[in-house]
Amino acid sequence: MAKQNSQKELSKKHIAHSERAQRQQRWIIIGISTVAVLIFLVLGYGVIDQTYLKGQRAVANVGSEKVTVTDFRNQTQLARLANTQQFNYNQAIAQYALQLSDFNTYLQAMYNMQSIQSQMSDANTFASSYLDSMVSDVILRREAPKLSPPVTVSDADVTESLQKLFSFYPNGTPTAAPTATTWVTPTYSKTLLAILGPTATSIITPTQEATPVPTESATQQPTSNQSATATPAVTLGPSGTSTPYTQEGYQANFQDYLAQLKKYDLTEADLREYWKTQLLRQRVYDAVTAGVPAVADQVWARHILVASEEEAKQVIGKLKAGEDWQTLAAEVSIDTGTKSTGGDLGWFPKGVMVAEFENAAFTQTLGEISTPVKTSMGYHVIQVLGHEDRPLAANYLSQAKQKVYSAWIDKLRAQETITINDIWKNYVPTEPTVQMPSQ
Repeated sequence: MAKQNSQKELSKKHIAHSERAQRQQRWIIIGISTVAVLIFLVLGYGVIDQTYLKGQRAVANVGSEKVTVTDFRNQTQLARLANTQQFNYNQAIAQYALQLSDFNTYLQAMYNMQSIQSQMSDANTFASSYLDSMVSDVILRREAPKLSPPVTVSDADVTESLQKLFSFYPNGTPTAAPTATTWVTPTYSKTLLAILGPTATSIITPTQEATPVPTESATQQPTSNQSATATPAVTLGPSGTSTPYTQEGYQANFQDYLAQLKKYDLTEADLREYWKTQLLRQRVYDAVTAGVPAVADQVWARHILVASEEEAKQVIGKLKAGEDWQTLAAEVSIDTGTKSTGGDLGWFPKGVMVAEFENAAFTQTLGEISTPVKTSMGYHVIQVLGHEDRPLAANYLSQAKQKVYSAWIDKLRAQETITINDIWKNYVPTEPTVQMPSQ
């Protein structure tokens, strides 16, 4: 009996110990599983954060809408690439113009290259400016359908735009239609001929654009809103060949370009979104500025600029005593841009010259020699040669349109709650870069 009782007691102890061991094992398994799940969740979140969530963070907020990290990084990268292509395009023009001894074209191309280099020299400044444009883009997308007529950009529009960039025209290369050029023929009145003397017809240049006396704003860099309408004129496709440019040829070139974009982690979808934005900017700009008058009240004037009021009075005295205006301007004027042409500023509308100069010119009698007019550049002696309503020169019409567009977009921006988040600085593209050729 004693032996049987001992076996029963051992069995109970064994069972209890076994149950405790099993419970401990279960807790260990539960603990390990919990830790494994937590590790998996942490790692999974890290992967999701790196691949998706981080890209959806806002670098800027426009009301309830946002500019995401991904969009900012991709679009700014494409903007750098477009500027680089524009730089290379101007470099090719400069080299070709130099071979032809076309120094005006050469200097203009070099100026364009310097401007692009200046914009891209500081990656943060370039990115900040483009981010500001993207803030305006949010507003443009919202306002475009409200314009009359509504402004839209279709996928087909984007495809056509990309084809043009590669000089591919599936429906045939377009031929520019002749356009009528507005030409205002000057009236050589007896008064005007008397003012200018016997060389009048060789001096008068009715289409000449003014050399502005700079306004304060003229020395400032264009804002991103002003530059938002610019679309780089880049030709990516082949040129100068007699071989027919087929759909297959275009696709081959296009795919080569997409392969280049992959180096910057960019896709065809990114490229299409970029060009869709460029088209929208231009079309909204055209719609908003469609009503800007092409004709304006303008003055044709010439001036002699000197450093002091006393010098200006001496100039006036010499002119009234009969000395030749052109000779005197060449001798004493400190305006190096116009002294060799008698200080001729051509035709200009209001808003081009500094206020003091403009007020004098637009209120002056035809042929009258002004009293000394003081500006930040010195003292001017002004003579008005013409005053009439006439078509605006291309640069002045562009300025008038830009003023209207800037006022429109600035008003809309002022109505928004706009927040720029500092995280944008962590996603600034720095490549590619451009460098002026050594002289």
